[in-house]
Amino acid sequence: MIEQQFESKRREKKDRAPLDKRLHKAYVLLLGGAFHVTRLNELAEKLKQEKSESAIEVARSSLVIAGACMDATLKQLIRDNLVDISLVDSKVRQSLSKRVGRILKKDLAENAQELANLLIWRETGIPQFIERVIDELVSHSLQSIKQLHQVHSMFNVPFDPSEVVRGALEARNQIVHEMDAMLPLQIQFDKSGKFVGGRRRMRTHEDLRLWADELLETAHRLIREVDYKYEVSSKGI
Repeated sequence: MIEQQFESKRREKKDRAPLDKRLHKAYVLLLGGAFHVTRLNELAEKLKQEKSESAIEVARSSLVIAGACMDATLKQLIRDNLVDISLVDSKVRQSLSKRVGRILKKDLAENAQELANLLIWRETGIPQFIERVIDELVSHSLQSIKQLHQVHSMFNVPFDPSEVVRGALEARNQIVHEMDAMLPLQIQFDKSGKFVGGRRRMRTHEDLRLWADELLETAHRLIREVDYKYEVSSKGI
């Protein structure tokens, strides 16, 4: 079974660009985000050496950018590849079929799943119903463990998040929450702009850099796995 090959083998050349052109848009998004995260981390390090109070703010922003990059990359990956991967991976096709069934249940009272099973095999059924599935998948921010599990599951790719990934997502979401319009009223600075108190959590430069890198690697890892599926399929393994 081709699915067994996907589960048992992993790509050896992890750093090269994906071979399949259907992955290129997602990969370009990832590279663009990685470029900006790297520049922000370099700036944060320079400011840190200069003992500037702005250093930690720049480091915090790099984590937010990394999360946004991961989100955009995964959504592009879904848009460009989910349908094609379903044609070479029966488990992905089954997942799509179940989601189409749930959509149809909103429109039809009976036999929705049976109809979904038929439509998923017909080319004419793909545009109308799969597009709705993809719209559902990309309509929310993909920046939680639950949502990442969902995306990986749709591509039939195992996902076992490390503590670093969990910490990165928690920190990213906390930082975004701290940027909420109400929170500046609860955060205190002195006249020079130095943070002196409030509810904002303090984090180290090292942790912020590690978390940002791990979010980018999460997206990169899924791109590699999807590329591997295309590679295995093209070789008829």
